[in-house]
Amino acid sequence: MLYLFLAFFTGIILVVQMHMNSHLSAKLDTYNGVLYNYFTAVILFLLYFIFRPGPLTEGISHMSSASMWMYSGGALGILIVILCNLAFQKLSATYSTSLIILGQLGAAIVIDRTFFGVVIQPKEIVGILLIACGIAYNSYISSRRRGVA
Repeated sequence: MLYLFLAFFTGIILVVQMHMNSHLSAKLDTYNGVLYNYFTAVILFLLYFIFRPGPLTEGISHMSSASMWMYSGGALGILIVILCNLAFQKLSATYSTSLIILGQLGAAIVIDRTFFGVVIQPKEIVGILLIACGIAYNSYISSRRRGVA
């Protein structure tokens, strides 16, 4: 149950963070916003590592055992923040988040199948298609209300 709550709470924090980042990027510009975002994160994480209990070298000793591709998460994080900043400046939080979730579900199915051999059930594909249809319908209705159709 704890992990379900953690995943749900992460979703809340993610949307709030994307909203805050998009406002920062609107004030500074997209790339400076990302720079300050990651600069703040590095400073806070360094402080955490300095003041946390236990030796600083605890995780460093395992760094050489990780494959190089595993370190690309930071680069992908930068790309994610840039793309979210751009999307949130033009789309509503609900619409942006819906599209992000749709992309995450599609990627999750590919990862589950490719790396873990999970058999994808037709009901999962139908669920993703229903979400996509809901997003498309919402977009269509919104554009009709604005007279953009």
